[in-house]
Amino acid sequence: RELPTYTRQLATLLRAGIPLASAMSAVIEQSEIPDLEAAFRDIRERITQGLSFAEALAYHPAYFDDLFVNMVKAGEASGNLDAVLERLAEYLQKQASIRSKVSAALAYPIVMMGIGVVIVVILMSFVVPKIMTIVAQSKQALPFSTRLLQTGSQFIADWWMVVLSAILGLALLHRFLTRRPEYRYGVDKLKLRLPIVGDLIRKTAVSRFAVSMSTLLKS
Repeated sequence: RELPTYTRQLATLLRAGIPLASAMSAVIEQSEIPDLEAAFRDIRERITQGLSFAEALAYHPAYFDDLFVNMVKAGEASGNLDAVLERLAEYLQKQASIRSKVSAALAYPIVMMGIGVVIVVILMSFVVPKIMTIVAQSKQALPFSTRLLQTGSQFIADWWMVVLSAILGLALLHRFLTRRPEYRYGVDKLKLRLPIVGDLIRKTAVSRFAVSMSTLLKS
């Protein structure tokens, strides 16, 4: 979140005619995040040792992705690094705005689904068994839906540790398989086919692509 601000500050300093190393020093003095400050210090040292700004940025992919590095490289080659950094700051802010809108749109249904799951688990584990005890005392034939509910409740009450372990195991397996491109492709394909959410993800991707392409063409 802080990167757009620092990028814009650096663009302003360069536009004022301050050398890159000195501009980096000024940004470092204002940095309040230790990890980011350490990255800026390393970048400044590499610049003073003779590397280009883009080459120095490439050593910190956690903060500066390929798009950022290559746009800086284009700015250095064309001699308008300050303008490119200004566009990069705008690009990063737009990306952050898109992410925040998507997060806000998905937050409510995710929270409601989570609360719903918790309520169902509590009902099936504690409330339903007590009701079933009362129903069983009446010695009447139970309809299929009630018997199904009783079976599900009993299963959760007896095997909740197994169910929880299975969920955690599937989550770890998913995290491991995401390293494989074909698995990620399949998951993304499934996401795009989801009702409502798939359309939101598709529009978000198109929006990010358009903003990225616009920024690259301007540079």
